[in-house]
Amino acid sequence: MQIIEKNNGTFYNYRTQEEFTIWPRMAVFLIFSIIISFALLKEMPDFLNAINNAVSILLGFSFSVLFYLASSRKDAVAETDSLEKQNRDRRLTKLSNELFYNISYFVIVALLLLGASLIIIIPDAQASIVTIWRLFFGDWLIAQLAVLTRILSFAIRSCFFFLLMEAAFTFARIVGRVNFLFEEKMKGT
Repeated sequence: MQIIEKNNGTFYNYRTQEEFTIWPRMAVFLIFSIIISFALLKEMPDFLNAINNAVSILLGFSFSVLFYLASSRKDAVAETDSLEKQNRDRRLTKLSNELFYNISYFVIVALLLLGASLIIIIPDAQASIVTIWRLFFGDWLIAQLAVLTRILSFAIRSCFFFLLMEAAFTFARIVGRVNFLFEEKMKGT
């Protein structure tokens, strides 16, 4: 929960320090995820496999940036440096700390996305389970469970598309912030 709070705290105007609210973006993502879930009711294993591959690669990139941030962490600012350098070092340290939470949040969202994707894939891979259930419980219970399964499937698909949009947004934001961090670090060398 702390990672989510710290990530949400990184949405602010750099000049005024005024925080931005994230809830309008979340509401738009939620609405679009429901619409997409209605539009794409057919099975989509190829799409899910592609998403799983892409997210796995982005997770690897994210971990490499996390390790870079952890290895280059500098908490103290040298008092012997000029005021400008001290101020710059403080801003870079703050940005590095914020990036740590942004990337950690992305890792959480990406892992949830992979989990939702695997849950969506499971019924395709486990079709024989319905046959076994039918032997023990009969067709009536299977018919009743089918309605619940459709509702649950729609909810999971909606969560999947919400997480997909959130992961894409978060990753794009991370890339921009990492580029800014590297540009700022290269200016000082």
